[in-house]
Amino acid sequence: MKKIVAVFILLLVGVVALSVWFSPFAGTDAKVYDDNVAVSSVDGLCYAQNACVRYDATGELSDMYAALKKLRARIVKTATAGNVTVVYAYSDRVCGENTLLGGEKYNVMAAFRCGDIAIGAPLLQGSY
Repeated sequence: MKKIVAVFILLLVGVVALSVWFSPFAGTDAKVYDDNVAVSSVDGLCYAQNACVRYDATGELSDMYAALKKLRARIVKTATAGNVTVVYAYSDRVCGENTLLGGEKYNVMAAFRCGDIAIGAPLLQGSY
């Protein structure tokens, strides 16, 4: 009986660990956006597959790239306009997909401006 309980506990711990790994916004103050308006918080580990999720932070440009690395996002394109840097990236850990004019796929957008960082998936909604 003790072995069955131990196996059950290990299985449960494994499921929770996988859920956290597959939920890139777990433990953050991410918000769900609809039509460029925050409508709810990402509570728990999961969010709807068709949801646009946004996480805001402050820091340096290197912090934005570190956050993209944590999402295991591969950078597709970087654009700079004035004091805003926007990065388009693709991560297998994020739902959804968009296509740039050149045909490259992305599902993570990140923007950095004057110490403000915004990361959105699959599209960055709201102003940045």
